[in-house]
Amino acid sequence: MPEGPAVLHLISSLEVGGAERLLIDFVKSCAEAPQVPQVVVVMNDRVDRLMVTELNSTSTPTYYLGRPQGSRNPRYIVDLMKIIQTHHVSVIHSHDRGSKYWSEFCRVVRSDLKLAHTLHDTRIKLTVPDILIHNTMIGVTIAISPAVFREACALKIRRVEEIENGIPISLFLAVSPQPLDSMTRIISVGRLLPEKKGQDVLIRALRRCVDRGLDVECTFVGSPATADLQTLPRLEALISNLQLSGRVHFVQGRIDIPTLLADADMFVLPSRWEGFGLALVEAMAAGLPVIASNIDGPASIVTDGLDGLLFESGSDEQLAEKIEFLIQSPALAGEIAKNGRTKSVQYDIATMRDKYMTVYRRLIFTRE
Repeated sequence: MPEGPAVLHLISSLEVGGAERLLIDFVKSCAEAPQVPQVVVVMNDRVDRLMVTELNSTSTPTYYLGRPQGSRNPRYIVDLMKIIQTHHVSVIHSHDRGSKYWSEFCRVVRSDLKLAHTLHDTRIKLTVPDILIHNTMIGVTIAISPAVFREACALKIRRVEEIENGIPISLFLAVSPQPLDSMTRIISVGRLLPEKKGQDVLIRALRRCVDRGLDVECTFVGSPATADLQTLPRLEALISNLQLSGRVHFVQGRIDIPTLLADADMFVLPSRWEGFGLALVEAMAAGLPVIASNIDGPASIVTDGLDGLLFESGSDEQLAEKIEFLIQSPALAGEIAKNGRTKSVQYDIATMRDKYMTVYRRLIFTRE
């Protein structure tokens, strides 16, 4: 790693999620093409064992502060300042709302620090005082999609730059897609959070598909939030009520997404809102025909009918129609998958990395 001012990435947790996955992939990409030195700090004690192992396998200095959620103990500021001094940190890049507050505290202690923050989703929750503090403290706000960029600008957040998320494209391009056969295997990847991710919509659409004589099954890859003991039983009850037991499967604790995508025929992202859609791009790169809600981030990725299909968010009837359409049109499904794979190349994480490095250099060498 080259010597010089470093960037400290600050994130609240390291559970299996989009922001966490993106950070690990970014750090790995930085190791492949060293530019500005990187340091990672995970604030809270909510960490996934496999994600920790993967992050620790990189050469990036990483610290786990083990903070209990909600703790305001000032010792964590002391810990952060020691890390900042040790690694000659010039920029703190926060990746969620909680870590942004800690980065702002650090800047109060050391006014020469520069701050960057990524908005990873739409439905940004900031009050007027929050926005005032944000605009005063944050040097660059990164919006991960056109939808997030528009929302940030509407809230009058200043110094916003649109840098779309990326994936380690080669891992997914190496997947050999499966041709559709009599049993259609659908996969959906995302945190088990129906209120946002819409797993219930896909389950109801499966019932409609079965009623139409289609032989389908679905695998949901993802886990509920820590301490959420209600979501999985609630989804299982829905599956039982719709008599879909045996056709719907849940896979938790897996981060080898390319392997799981290789065993599927079709990908569905049924979210009710979504700032970007990393899992969607991964499925496209793996050569799967994809269906996604016509919302926010996914609609900026998929061109309906060309490299994927879009359906009205929340409509299990329309989703079932799209699934049936792909099953009954294998040639078109193959063409959509081929186009999707071509489209996905523009989301290589190396492209994202280089744009981030441009932001970091500007922050490091710009005097206020």
